[in-house]
Amino acid sequence: MVAEYKALLDGLQLIFAYGLFGYSFVIECDSLVLVNSGMGACDCPWTCLGYLRQIRCLLKQLQHRLVHVYREANSVADRLAAQAVMSGWSSNFTRGFDCLVRLGLLC
Repeated sequence: MVAEYKALLDGLQLIFAYGLFGYSFVIECDSLVLVNSGMGACDCPWTCLGYLRQIRCLLKQLQHRLVHVYREANSVADRLAAQAVMSGWSSNFTRGFDCLVRLGLLC
């Protein structure tokens, strides 16, 4: 559970690091607890409370929708997570954002 909160926080921090906060985002998550706690509909596990506070602070600054998707619909994220775990975290992940900006898909 902590990993899911941390992953969302990392993603939100990347949005701000790349200056993409002017866009509207649809954030899909296969953890219903995370989605509900992120929207304030329920409490989160105490071990995730620090992450949740930071997540809510960042979400307040974004145009967004935080939606639940079933795990089967989230296979791309599962593959990326598995790849990150096997290779260890590196800056290679963020190079994809630079590529999208260069291609004009994100400005």
